[in-house]
Amino acid sequence: MRYRLVGAFVACFFLAGGIARATTIRELTIPDGATLATEGKGADVTANRSGDVSALVSLGYRERIVVWDRSGNRRELAPPLGEKYDDGKTASTQDGVVAPNGTIYGIAAYPFSGAYSGVRTRLYAWRSGDPLRVDGRPCSGYAPDLHPTAVAPDGRVALAGSYDSDVMNIDAIDAGGLPPTASILDGATCKALDFGWIAALDGHFAAGHRGYFRGKPFPPNANAEAQSYVAVRWTGTHAHELGPGVALGVNARGDCVGSDAPPGFTRGYGTSITTLSGTVTQWYAIGNMHALLWRGGTTVRLSPKAKRSIAYGINETGRTVVGTVYDDAGQHAVRWRNGTEERLDAFLPHDANWELRVAYGVTPDGGIFGVGKHAGKSAIFVLGDLR
Repeated sequence: MRYRLVGAFVACFFLAGGIARATTIRELTIPDGATLATEGKGADVTANRSGDVSALVSLGYRERIVVWDRSGNRRELAPPLGEKYDDGKTASTQDGVVAPNGTIYGIAAYPFSGAYSGVRTRLYAWRSGDPLRVDGRPCSGYAPDLHPTAVAPDGRVALAGSYDSDVMNIDAIDAGGLPPTASILDGATCKALDFGWIAALDGHFAAGHRGYFRGKPFPPNANAEAQSYVAVRWTGTHAHELGPGVALGVNARGDCVGSDAPPGFTRGYGTSITTLSGTVTQWYAIGNMHALLWRGGTTVRLSPKAKRSIAYGINETGRTVVGTVYDDAGQHAVRWRNGTEERLDAFLPHDANWELRVAYGVTPDGGIFGVGKHAGKSAIFVLGDLR
């Protein structure tokens, strides 16, 4: 795949082994007032082989999926208001992943309040015109809400069925209930993979994680500090637990990357547990995490001396891994080539006015995409011709 460079880009030259080489950086601008996360629970930016890119941005109190086609045209995906109790002012679009044909799978989330409060979610596909609601019943099992988490190069969609409310029923949790369910939607058919959360899908492989508490499956958003996380690779429908951690990327060879704890919580977060005596809210802290590579039966710790690091993507050969590293100077987008860390800022001239914070994925031609700041403003970057 080759990204056609349109709009703002910078061509840079550097020396590698004495030979002058060029790299390009392409900026995908986000809507005015929007912000981008630089550490997502998964890849907050996704791309297909044709050059279409999707990203999740925050606009005040709501979120939006934003899409750029291969020509650089941008559009925001608004939640359709198909039912009388839908509130367009507070509704969000979330969990966007881009398919090979340019279709964007995502959810529309509608907060509600009253005697009970929570969020209603519906699964949609945006292509052109009005979004189409996707019938996820073949994959739903017992979970009422389905979240698209990844798309394979052949168009199969990974779905997670989960109870997202921050209020959990402690009796159901103690019984091993309410864990997320992993499944793969292929056209009108669905393949259930048992419990877990899929973060990446390629070839015969899917990668993700499971949470356990006292030996039982556990919801992803309850007592994150106490539960243990296990990285999982599925081959077809067979699950193989790789060891402690969460897998966030996979290639068609079965190589997996991720971290030894879930990303996205830099300080911690609160949850509420409902018991017979009332509701109790607790605060949980997530420890620092380190990037991991699972290859064959070996676990490799990438950048072991870093204060915090996460690996989000891996290329087809398994030689290039991308992610983010934190040090005393801040956060840096990186790639690991055969295990050696390289900061992506080093490939740009000092006057490029870019700060590259996190790399989420690798394109088939060696390009890297992620989130950074350009001239002090949040932006998506596509770094090309980087060999």
